[in-house]
Amino acid sequence: MSAYSPENRPGVSSFVRGGAARMVVVGVVGWALAALFIRYANSAGLFKGVTEIALFGLNLPVAWVSARALRRGGGLSPNRIVPAMAICLIAALFLDGVALTAAPWIYGTTDRTLLPAAAWLLFGVGAFLTAALLESKRDTAAA
Repeated sequence: MSAYSPENRPGVSSFVRGGAARMVVVGVVGWALAALFIRYANSAGLFKGVTEIALFGLNLPVAWVSARALRRGGGLSPNRIVPAMAICLIAALFLDGVALTAAPWIYGTTDRTLLPAAAWLLFGVGAFLTAALLESKRDTAAA
């Protein structure tokens, strides 16, 4: 048995044996929900002015709640929260890159109004990873 095998790292083996695939599914579902939201927000003109700023701010509590839900729903130990969130976001970013390039109409527009929406999405990725990191540290400190 290798020193690098999942069996020698506490909390990793169950994650490797199917948890990663579940995180990819969560990322795909999350991307689809975000794409639908962007489509709605673009058609409603929400990526302009004060509402645009509010949407960026809304990312923060949504990210925090999502990190907590991912931890609890996935039964993750504190040291697995950030890798799990990263896998979710990697799946979502791959889909987003393809959609922005090949099918921007998914987001409800193909013109320059897509730029603030894309920026909002990237900001959200940072917010989600930050929330996952803070959640993992909070749980570690409480233990």
